[in-house]
Amino acid sequence: MLPETLFRSEDVPAAERFECFSELMGRTHAPLQLLSDHREDFRASQRLLTLGDVSVWPTTFQPVCFRRTPKLIRQSDPEGVHISLPLRGTLRVTSREHEAAYDPSHLCVLDTSQPVDVRGGDLSRPHTGVGVEVPKALLSVPPNEISKLTTLQLSAKEGYGALIAKLLTQLAADSSSYKPTDGPRLGLIMTDLLSALFSQALDADNSLTPETRRRSLVLRIQAFIQQHLHDPQLTGTYGWAEAGGGTYNTWGSATLVNHPANCGRDWAGQLQYYDATRPSWGWHPLALVLRGQTRTVSLDFKYVLDVRFRVCNIFDGKDDGCGRVQ
Repeated sequence: MLPETLFRSEDVPAAERFECFSELMGRTHAPLQLLSDHREDFRASQRLLTLGDVSVWPTTFQPVCFRRTPKLIRQSDPEGVHISLPLRGTLRVTSREHEAAYDPSHLCVLDTSQPVDVRGGDLSRPHTGVGVEVPKALLSVPPNEISKLTTLQLSAKEGYGALIAKLLTQLAADSSSYKPTDGPRLGLIMTDLLSALFSQALDADNSLTPETRRRSLVLRIQAFIQQHLHDPQLTGTYGWAEAGGGTYNTWGSATLVNHPANCGRDWAGQLQYYDATRPSWGWHPLALVLRGQTRTVSLDFKYVLDVRFRVCNIFDGKDDGCGRVQ
């Protein structure tokens, strides 16, 4: 399994639990001031997973405020980016230029170099979530752009955000299927996905290295197929290879089935794609399946920079709702 350190407040005397958790947060993230009405008998747990230079920490804690002050920043700054995915409860973030609430449908981004207050937990209800710590130097995003990300609410339900959320929830649920040697690989996947998400949010895709862009595309194609493997309407395989000049070739196939029981007489399903090499095409039809039909379509693309897919309902020849993997 992955290298893991476990903290449970019940293993510590009640009078020492809050200070132990405060020190733990200082080592995991950065020096913080913690405030809580529950400090006399504070309850919390944390699993710290080491993924090379990246760390992931599923946690549950009683209501608390994490405060990163200018003084603490001057004393110690690990030059990192923190990402939080709430699993149960809401995070409320307050900074000089931003105030927002983050529920399980959004990712929260913090910069260790910026002052901030983060409140987790509601009244007496504990907060459960997953945190990620990544050195800024590992991200393919200009350092002066990082602070802009802290004012955004990035979706955890679509695109790169959904891939990140899926990986984090999987690690939080069970990491026993991974070997210790998988840690650095998972860390690389995480930094690639975060770099792609951040660059997309900042509209700075040109800052991505060709290697990061290629790996991110492969993850999107894989997720597009895996997200539908439980549904007999779409199955498939895929593959890729470098084609030179920062481009690559993909291959594989997807089989679409339009079951009569799931589709009205005048409705059809359509697999569409967007090729960033040919943006003027927009979303282009790849395969159409009418009621009761089955069709297998090629996923072969040559010398491309980026390919995106979506499945759409078609009514009267027009799109009527689409599900997209970005």
